[in-house]
Amino acid sequence: MNANLRRGIDFIREAENSKAIDSLLVALKEDEDNPEIYRNLGLASYNLGNYEDAQNFWKKALELDPNNHLTWWSLGNLLESQEFYHEAYIAYLRANKEAISQNNINKATRYQEWANRLRDKLNK
Repeated sequence: MNANLRRGIDFIREAENSKAIDSLLVALKEDEDNPEIYRNLGLASYNLGNYEDAQNFWKKALELDPNNHLTWWSLGNLLESQEFYHEAYIAYLRANKEAISQNNINKATRYQEWANRLRDKLNK
């Protein structure tokens, strides 16, 4: 794993999200097609309240790795927090689908619960 990516992940774990972004941006210069860098940039940005950046990073991560259920779920959370309920619902369903395809039934069940909760909200 890229040393700057590892450092960025460690900074996120330590709630040092600005430092994480700095490290991850260096990692990105070294490997611009690595979806894990974009996923973590999205997380650090989200943690700092930079939701537009988080959304853009997660969308780029999904362009590079459209099968990552955790990224779909993260994007769904962001969209739901911004009251884009239909888009969040779709993201949760995609997270569920990808988790099922990877035989991660526990996660798939949780994602389906999130989708069902939003479906109920949308149908009111």
